[in-house]
Amino acid sequence: EASIADITEDHAKMRPLVRKFKQTLADADGNWSQQYRKVFEEFVQVMAAATSNEQALDMAQAGIDTLQDELIYRLDLHTIVPVKDIFVLTNSFVKLETVDYVGTKPLQGFSLDESHPFPFKFINPCPPTDANPEELAAKQLQEDPSVEADIQEGQHVLHGHDACAQVDAFFRYGFMENSASVLAKSTFMTPDLTSLTSNKVFVLLGVTSELGPAKSLLQIEGCTVLGICRGDSGDAASAKRMQELIDFVTFHAPDNTTLKCVKGGADLLTQGPQIIQWILDNTKESQEIVVCPLATTSVGEEALRVAVAMDCIVQRISRQRRKTIVCQYISPASIMVLPPAASTMAEQRLASRPTIEKWASSYTRWCESSVVSVNNDYCIINGIVTALGPEYSMAKLLQQWRCMLTYYRDHRIVATPFAPPTKTASTIPAVAAALEGIHYFEPLIALPTASASTLMAAVMLSQIQFMNRPLPDMDENPFTIFWDGAVHGGVWTCPYTLESISTINWVLGKAWYAPSSSTNNSSTNDDDGENGGGATTMTMMTATIPEKARVPKKVEATNDENGDNATAKGQPPKDKMERAIEILEAGSEYGKPMPDCVKERLEFL
Repeated sequence: EASIADITEDHAKMRPLVRKFKQTLADADGNWSQQYRKVFEEFVQVMAAATSNEQALDMAQAGIDTLQDELIYRLDLHTIVPVKDIFVLTNSFVKLETVDYVGTKPLQGFSLDESHPFPFKFINPCPPTDANPEELAAKQLQEDPSVEADIQEGQHVLHGHDACAQVDAFFRYGFMENSASVLAKSTFMTPDLTSLTSNKVFVLLGVTSELGPAKSLLQIEGCTVLGICRGDSGDAASAKRMQELIDFVTFHAPDNTTLKCVKGGADLLTQGPQIIQWILDNTKESQEIVVCPLATTSVGEEALRVAVAMDCIVQRISRQRRKTIVCQYISPASIMVLPPAASTMAEQRLASRPTIEKWASSYTRWCESSVVSVNNDYCIINGIVTALGPEYSMAKLLQQWRCMLTYYRDHRIVATPFAPPTKTASTIPAVAAALEGIHYFEPLIALPTASASTLMAAVMLSQIQFMNRPLPDMDENPFTIFWDGAVHGGVWTCPYTLESISTINWVLGKAWYAPSSSTNNSSTNDDDGENGGGATTMTMMTATIPEKARVPKKVEATNDENGDNATAKGQPPKDKMERAIEILEAGSEYGKPMPDCVKERLEFL
């Protein structure tokens, strides 16, 4: 309501939409939990119909100002001030102490192994199903000793063209956009990852986030990560996750890679001003600061409180440091303003769905068409799931507002790719069960945490590079900045809304696709089974990935027999750069020409 209070209404477009929104907002009073999906959708319709870019930005600014006014900071029993005022007084508090954690692995140059000229690791969400897990793990460890930590967690690692092949399969299936595919492959095909992180400091607000890029960054030589986490100041789970990350740095990071953390941990809600000053003290004016707001809670008011606190930190840092880059993963469980092509593809998929689903949409709330409105040359899809709550939706809209203002008004670089549905440990049980059955509706896929984390890290690393930074187009609606690098998990082109198929997905996830004990994410101890007491059985991380979203079998066979990693008998291993040039000249493993944009970037490198 505050966002549209002072806008100038256009009689032809804006006024009817504003009146409709106000009426819906009034009708939702007393039944907010059931009506908020409609309220959010109609509000985004108003923003998308804005007659100018500036008008939409004014709405975003008004919304942020109101949220920051609503969150108050208690200095003592008698002093309460708005959070945006207290965050300015960063020097008025006791400074936080810093603890440095440095890796111990010796430097290896471009790559950690001769057989892998491209060192970035993509955790394969669909490892070969016909291979023995122990044999597959032993083979990977022999080829690349750097994957030891991943193998211990039951993960199958892909490098270079193998990773590109899987990303290509995802793109063809409709899981991600072409821009995301190109960005990810650019990272996969980079022989020197230090070129992507040079003169950059990565600030991760919620460094232990499962979807965050912490582990991918900490395996890059010379990378510096500033991590904010509650640690010892939080609950036992927070302390455990932080300790696991510290152990990962100690044993698996290069010896010139550093993780800087606040001693004892820091709370975003209660120590925001101190965190800002700590970040400024540990960075230089000449460095590019990549700020990634990652901390979140699944549901409840705390999700919105944390989002507002992170917003204040991002705002302060971006205005204090000229070379700030904001990286924000956008959730598809929100109201999305998308290109018209998404609507066209969704309609085509709807026509091919079974007839029984069309009957269900006619007589029930199930299988509701996702393309419910088209506004000002954009299609608007309602991806909100009511189980997550209105606070979650408001938090995600706030993050979009901040990215818009940072990009168009503060003139900073932003990387705002959509992130796919992910099976994180923090997901509430009802949603977690629905994610197990989500792939029944093509092209939806929910990735395992490690796969989603490494894929989004690859997209982000390419998106923040100078050559990939687009200039702001003030004639476009601000929502268009979220289209670049979108890994939406198929939500953009799914024929149905997530809300209308959530119950069906939950039933399928519980009864039909429920994960069995044989598909654990790590090695398991069978105390009483056939393997003998205490025997350890290696199991590979598995995910329910449709066959059409996997790499074709013939490509896998080609990689094993004559692929990039094969070395002729009796010949010494080839130089890394020679091997990279050969791969570049050979082109795609599918026998098709390599995309020009990828080839140009590889030639440049």
